[in-house]
Amino acid sequence: MMTFREQLLQLIAEAQKIHREEKSLTMRSLKVIGELELRRAAPSCGMSVEKFARHIALTKDQYLKRSAASRTLRFIPEAKPLLEAGEISLSHLALISAKITRANRKVVLENIKGKSLREAKLFISRVTPDGELLPQEEICELKLTLTKPQFALFERAREVLAAAGSVPTDAEIFMKAVVDLLTKRDPMRKAERAAARHGHRDDDLRSRNNAIENTVENNSAAETPPKEGPTIAATRQQQNTAGRYIPAAVRHQVWLRDQGQCMHMHPDGSRCQERMMIELDHIDLYCRGGEHSASNLQLKCRLHNHFAAAAALGNEWYRQRLEFVNSVRDS
Repeated sequence: MMTFREQLLQLIAEAQKIHREEKSLTMRSLKVIGELELRRAAPSCGMSVEKFARHIALTKDQYLKRSAASRTLRFIPEAKPLLEAGEISLSHLALISAKITRANRKVVLENIKGKSLREAKLFISRVTPDGELLPQEEICELKLTLTKPQFALFERAREVLAAAGSVPTDAEIFMKAVVDLLTKRDPMRKAERAAARHGHRDDDLRSRNNAIENTVENNSAAETPPKEGPTIAATRQQQNTAGRYIPAAVRHQVWLRDQGQCMHMHPDGSRCQERMMIELDHIDLYCRGGEHSASNLQLKCRLHNHFAAAAALGNEWYRQRLEFVNSVRDS
């Protein structure tokens, strides 16, 4: 009967044998998958990548990771002994596939050895194609939880971006989506593009300080009920003809002038710092005939816009607000 120590040594020897065989099989797998990729096996067989991966007993993620790793080994053969020695992993090879070049390969391989995948990602994000290191940026970590359909959309975004020739990381997909969203929807960017097209940007920015000073007086006027003036009912028919739509050129001019920040002035003379939930506010109230002109418009955060409306309209504003909320709820 074997002693405890003899059993332990036997298990250790068996583990060594299994893992040597596993490494050998992994290297053979990478070689075969690399050849399959070169021959475009999936489309040649009339299969999607996912179906082809299942056909050769892998998941889609496993197949894509090994495909990327095999490309790295084919391009940078000196990575092979590092993989065989366990100094880097398949995940490391897949990660650097889209980033590694002949010029930066030495610095990349040297600095991902023995590093966790997270550490390797952070390092790779700083390496240029020429092998230079960008300054270390402060890192903010974001945890994102998605439903299965949402994750499917995220993966589709990865496939779309991969058409450029490299598989993007999660962070690259996220940042591309953010940049595209801001490019299409950020009112400041729209205003800057419009100003650049029409040559108004310099004039708008030069007039910004004067506009801010004038707004201090405008705010006071807007937040105090006028002593006289047309009633809401008397102007409603006229306003219905013009509509509530504010021309894009006017919106752009106001956003540029106010720089996307609430124009409310606090009693101490300081300006509200809010840049979220920003709305266009009529200085001379729209419901009382105020024009859709840049001189009659300013940016206000929702809180101060409602505050100014309530101060100017009192119970009438609250009644309109309640009607609006009820109409939205019932629709």
